[in-house]
Parts: sequence; C-alpha cells; structure tokens
Amino acid sequence: MQSVHSVVSDEGGDSEFQKKKIRRLSFKEKAIGNAKKSLQLPSADGSGVVLMEYIGILYNYLSINVQQIKTDKKILKEYEKLVIEANSKISGESILSTILKDHGWNGVRFHYNAHVAVDVDSLLHVLGSLYLSKGSVDTGDDNSVIKSFCPDTLVGCLMNNFNSTKRLTKNFYGSCMLVDISGFTKLSAALCKKGVAGLDDLHIAINGYLGRCVEIVYAHGGDVISFAGDALICIFSHREAWNVVDGPESLVLDSMSAKLGVVDKRVSPNALAGLKCAMELKDHFTDTLTCHVALSCGKMSFATFGGFHNEWIYMVVGSCINEISSCIDDAKSKQVVVTEKVYWAVMSELKKSEALDTYVMPSGNRFINSLEVESETRPENNRLATIPNDAEIINMMKIFVPLPVLDSLATKNFKNSSQLREVTTMFVALNSFDPATMVENIPFLQQFFFMSQGVLAEAGGFMRQFLIDDKGCVLIAM
Repeated sequence: MQSVHSVVSDEGGDSEFQKKKIRRLSFKEKAIGNAKKSLQLPSADGSGVVLMEYIGILYNYLSINVQQIKTDKKILKEYEKLVIEANSKISGESILSTILKDHGWNGVRFHYNAHVAVDVDSLLHVLGSLYLSKGSVDTGDDNSVIKSFCPDTLVGCLMNNFNSTKRLTKNFYGSCMLVDISGFTKLSAALCKKGVAGLDDLHIAINGYLGRCVEIVYAHGGDVISFAGDALICIFSHREAWNVVDGPESLVLDSMSAKLGVVDKRVSPNALAGLKCAMELKDHFTDTLTCHVALSCGKMSFATFGGFHNEWIYMVVGSCINEISSCIDDAKSKQVVVTEKVYWAVMSELKKSEALDTYVMPSGNRFINSLEVESETRPENNRLATIPNDAEIINMMKIFVPLPVLDSLATKNFKNSSQLREVTTMFVALNSFDPATMVENIPFLQQFFFMSQGVLAEAGGFMRQFLIDDKGCVLIAM
C-alpha cells in the first residue's frame, strides 16, 4: 500500500524552512523530554501517596486564595507554613520541591523577584497540572491511543488506499450532526476555582459527559469526525453511500421530490439513524450540562489537508455541513432541529407503526417534537478492536494525530498528560473564502493550509484546528 506521506511530500523541498524546523524540533524534543521526565509521578508507595496529598493541599489553598495571596502577607505566611510542613513530610528531592524552587522558594520563604514574592498564577497552573495527572486513566497500548484519535471515516479511506497524489477528496452521501454542549464553559471556569475538588469534578465532567455522548453516536452507527470547542461534529453514512460519481446532486436534495416519494436510499437510512441518535443525545444531561442537536443530509466530501513534514488533518465539507449552522441556531437546550430534507428522508424510512411529530419553524427548518420507532437491539460497539494493527495502516494514521499526543506517546507519558496551561491562541480568518464553492476551492485551501503549517512551524506554534462552515474558513493555532 502506498503511503499517505507521498501526497504532497515534495512541496516543502529541501529548503531553509526544513533545516530550521529540524533544528527547532531537536531543541523542542529535548526540552519536552526533560520536562516530562521531571513530571513522572512517584511509585504508588507511601512516599508517593504523601507527595500527591500535599500537592493537593497546596493547590487547594492557592486556588482559594489566588488573589489575596498576592497582596496579603498574612495569607502568604500561612502558605509558606504549609510548604515547610510539606517538605518536612516528603523525604529527599521531589518534583514538588523542584517546582517550588522554580517559583522562588528558598527553603524558608518565597522570594521570586524584587516585585513579587511568588508567581502565583504560574505555580497554580503547574500544581494543577500535576494533580490532574494523578487521575489520568491508562488508555492501553500506543496503537489503541492512535486509533482513538482517528475516526472510522478516515480509517476506511486509508484502508482503501485513499492516498493518491491525484485526489485529496472523497465524495459520499449521508447525514451530518452537530451536537452543541451548553454549560461547559461556565462549569469549567467555576470548577477550576474550587481547588482539588474542582479538578476532580472537571475530570468527571469531561470524561463522563463527553464520553457518553461519543458512546451514543457510535452505538447508532455514527462517526465522530471532530470536536469543535464544546461541540461534536458527526456523520452517518453507510459504505454503499460512498460509491458517488461526480455530477448533479441526488433527488433527495430536492424537498419536492422527497414529498413525491422519490428519495435516494443512500441518504434516507442515514438520516433516520442520525435522528434516532439525536433524540437520545438531547435526553443526556446533568445538573449543569445539556446539549442541543442539529441534523442535515446530502452530499459531502471527505478531504485531507497538510503535508508539511507529513503533518495532516482531515475534515468533512459540503453544503449540508453549512446547513446545520442555521439548525443549531434554532435549537435551544435539549432540543433537536433538522433541515426539511432530513424530515422527508426520515418520513420515507418510517414504518406504518412509527411516527414523527414536527413543526416548521420560521427559518424553514423542522423542530422535532417526538420520534416513535420500534425498539431494536443494537450490536455491541467495539470500534478499536475492528481496526487491524497493521504497521503500515498505523503509520499512516499517525500523521493525522496531533503532535502533542505523539510527543506524549514517545515519552511514555500519555496517561499522565492532563494539564492546565496558559497559552496564546491565534484565530486566522480567510476572508476571501466562499463556503458556497467549498469543494471547488479545496486545491486552493490545500495551498493556504500548507503555507500556514510552515509559518507556524517556523514560529514554534501548533495548528490546533481548521474549521469550515457557512461563516467561512478559520484556522486556530496555539
């Protein structure tokens, strides 16, 4: 099987860009290695337990008094007493003592610089990251981690030799779903102010709520393509819907044709599967977290972008991707809104004993009151086990995995990689981009993306996300 690495591997050339990148990576890898080596957690013996206990105590006190400690010397003195107690209980040199020294601790008090005794914000983030790492879950072998970062759609393309230098897109039919979570930003901000208890709760919220959302999607035969902030972008598409010949779009894209009973079967089963999933997702909520769901259907394109030093991303684009934006704007908490096309596609699939209750909104979209379908037994989903551990496929998948993840795997520190970190985030909008001509613009976007990768690499940045919707094209870097 030809490697995906060859898609645009010659575009970078043997330039000064590459030479600088190699020098920068050499320094970067050394720095990352030293940092992660120092952050290795102690073994689970008595001293390790004591160490983590005091890391929690120090973080908790600091988070509660983060503002007062900067100006109130009495509170700072109390914190210094806690630090002295912690050092007396922990034998030998520890990661905690190293962190404290880096933040101005001289053995009896803090003295960071002439202006402040301690860099409170930095110390708070470092202690929080270390405490978070103690609760990380063992994710298994490296291959399982790599597989978990690659959606089934990508894996299917790679296994079917989707790596030709002549074609960077694959057209298919199906439904697209956007799951927007409400309350997550507010919850994260509130929990991070609560100290240790807040960090534990944040872990539960992230792994519990989002994890269950992902489980529901895959249980209904869907595929989570990406996370866009606190939202999930998913698709539902059977394999037969991938046999698409470029040309006029199917009759299913014409609502009147659907009303007359002419519905493309490459879309309608996927629309029904997506709606069943959406109805279950809207009923998945906690005291603080809920979601609202949008669904569209039609022709989409799976596209890959990148190639600078064999770093790649993937995305699904097309008119129905743009349509879900108006649906999600119409949907409130615990609601599902779909396009008119989805409504007629689902109606064509329902049995006589099944029913769909909706009403048309001012925007033309459909609000879903209820969906009554026959109960069904869903097969157990174990998607990672179905992906072969073929070395060539795994290597192709790696080039789509974020670099920080690969760095963590290389240093055997992935299960301890949860962090709180201050970062600078940059948003770049491509103003000349027209979403209406998305598919035709893919070659142009590839050039833009490849150039952006090179600029970010030179500056030491990291490509966090590349988003395309009805509002345009946005690149997010850190």
